[in-house]
Amino acid sequence: MRASWFAPAAAVVLVAALLTACGSDDTVVDLDGPDATAAEDGGALVDATFDVDTDADASGSDGASDSAIADAGAPPLDASADAARDASPCQPDQVLCGTACTDLQTDETSCGACGHACDAGTACDRGACAITCGAGLTACDGRCIDLDEDPANCGTCGKACATEAHESAVCVARVCAEVCASGYADCDLKASNGCEVQLATSAKDCGLCGHVCPGGDVCVASKCVRK
Repeated sequence: MRASWFAPAAAVVLVAALLTACGSDDTVVDLDGPDATAAEDGGALVDATFDVDTDADASGSDGASDSAIADAGAPPLDASADAARDASPCQPDQVLCGTACTDLQTDETSCGACGHACDAGTACDRGACAITCGAGLTACDGRCIDLDEDPANCGTCGKACATEAHESAVCVARVCAEVCASGYADCDLKASNGCEVQLATSAKDCGLCGHVCPGGDVCVASKCVRK
């Protein structure tokens, strides 16, 4: 003889056993869903198929991976560089020399490098010590030069005016010129031989260029004198 109440009671016991074994609030038992099947034996429910959600892990993280959790907490790759930059008390174009923020491009006490001081009369220009000159002067080899009148640097640094016999060079308005020594003249106007005539003794150029002493006279102290 069959007991009509046996099948429902067994089903309840089975559900309780499943809940205990899974130990999770996420366990779902579907008695009425589309997967549930039943076979009647004398009008009693004797079998059932249950759907259990096993996707959630035991930690209750809903399947979130450990690597995803770790990545979420990882700092940006440049965090250490940003922190070092933020910690510096100096501006981007300065460096810390001792306790002072210094611009190595212009600082005369640390020119190009911390502690490299420029000498007196010089200034730090783009990281190098350079001489400072006043208006109208140009720095040439560590000296301030007037290129308008310096025969060793006439018009530009290093351009020296050439000299020949009995003359000295001058620079006038950045152009080289020659000045004859006292008593001499450039009578043939050839730069290659300088001031070739001694006016005090030349019978052809006595006292000045082109003054010829007549009749065989001689030139004495720039004057023609008869023999």
